[in-house]
Amino acid sequence: MLRDSARGRAAATSLPQPVLVVEPGELVEIECEVRDLESKSQVSWYRRGTGGPELVLDCTSSTKEGFSCTFKQHSVTLHIASARPDDSGLYLCAFRKPVYLNFSCSTALLVGDSWKAGSWVRVLAPHGTPPTRSNLVCAVGGTAGPVLVSWQGGAGKVLGLGGGRKLLLSPMGTAGGAGGLCEVQFNSSGPPVRRSAELRGSLGE
Repeated sequence: MLRDSARGRAAATSLPQPVLVVEPGELVEIECEVRDLESKSQVSWYRRGTGGPELVLDCTSSTKEGFSCTFKQHSVTLHIASARPDDSGLYLCAFRKPVYLNFSCSTALLVGDSWKAGSWVRVLAPHGTPPTRSNLVCAVGGTAGPVLVSWQGGAGKVLGLGGGRKLLLSPMGTAGGAGGLCEVQFNSSGPPVRRSAELRGSLGE
């Protein structure tokens, strides 16, 4: 991921899940590199939220509700003129083939602050069982919106979609973490909330 902090710009290429965290009102640009791209009409942008992937913009259209699309050789850029918290989600670049869509790039976008009074983060393990990589879970609750969850030594950050009473769970084993430290990012300005567990000891906060 490449980011121009002054403009809130991100460029998503072939990274597995690049991440962008911005404040409301910022300009966001997400670039997707696609091989054999002849026209922007071959590309659509989707956003995966709590209800599954939804079409944001077909690049045959110039603009749609603050979203626009520009085309250069081998790349298409999605522009969000003024990001809103509702724009948070996992953005997917879809390359249109004759009979199917090929989703080639993704960017996790978090807009605004998901922390509120009553938000919490815990590292959990089965009662009476020593914490191990296979049984540790990072639990997040009471959020105002999506958060970014990562494990120490893991491959990257994962966008957790939720809010209100929804409980977010991130198993350590599936995230590829090597240590018992979980980090949760609620916004772009504050530090992440950290909770940990000793893999051969008791749980800690």
